[in-house]
Amino acid sequence: YTSLPYLKNKFAISYAYSATLMIETKTTTNEVPQNYYLAFAPVFPKGLPSNTRGMAFVKKNYSPDSTMEVPRTQLLSTRDEVLGIQRVFKKSFGAWGRFEDWLVGKTKIYFENEANEQRVKSGDLQKYRYVHFATHGFANESTPELSGLVFMPDSTSMEDDVLHLNEVYNLALNAELVALSACETGVGKVAMGEGMISLARGFFYAGARNLLVSQWQVNDQSTSQLMIKFYEEMLSGKSKAASLNAAQNYLIRAYPNAYSAPFYWAPYVIIGQ
Repeated sequence: YTSLPYLKNKFAISYAYSATLMIETKTTTNEVPQNYYLAFAPVFPKGLPSNTRGMAFVKKNYSPDSTMEVPRTQLLSTRDEVLGIQRVFKKSFGAWGRFEDWLVGKTKIYFENEANEQRVKSGDLQKYRYVHFATHGFANESTPELSGLVFMPDSTSMEDDVLHLNEVYNLALNAELVALSACETGVGKVAMGEGMISLARGFFYAGARNLLVSQWQVNDQSTSQLMIKFYEEMLSGKSKAASLNAAQNYLIRAYPNAYSAPFYWAPYVIIGQ
């Protein structure tokens, strides 16, 4: 796989929902949030071991009205992922001494029980430039409104612990980038005159100017490595598309026997500016 002539070897590729929206997002100016990085990583430490961030059974059988309990398998690499990205921010801004304390206040990570649906809905998402979700995801191609991101159960809330597409539309975002580091977050239903209806579409509508989303079920460990490298490249000054390209190349070169197959590095794409 390492020597194949992939299209990405010649181009840094990104996608847009339409030419009109692409122009609008480039010309629209928003107040830049003062905080940098917000991440949610349920990790699901008490779940069964798993290598993927998808839920094939759930996507076919789950609905908000069902009594089926959503299985939550472990995603141990998501902890390393969001902490690794936080370290990239510190390194990028040359954080040390008192400045490091200041930067820590500009980044926030919610782990395990704190990474619940109610916190996502009630949190100050619009105060962060980069919002990162590292969790389970599933797409329902026939009824995209049922697609969702899975969070930790919260006994104090009436939420079902799955953030569905129709709930994403109600979020308030002002993010330069929302990264949906989960399975099938860019998968949905193609509607005539509307394009792809998916979780990604919901986050775009809610105020994300750029999205990093997946097209199939992704590996937990390789995704963690790819995401950290992506932020490292992006914060060095590269475009988001070029940063993803560099992160993909890194996986191929650094792990030729483990992650060089397109299954591991190709699911993620950039949508937006």
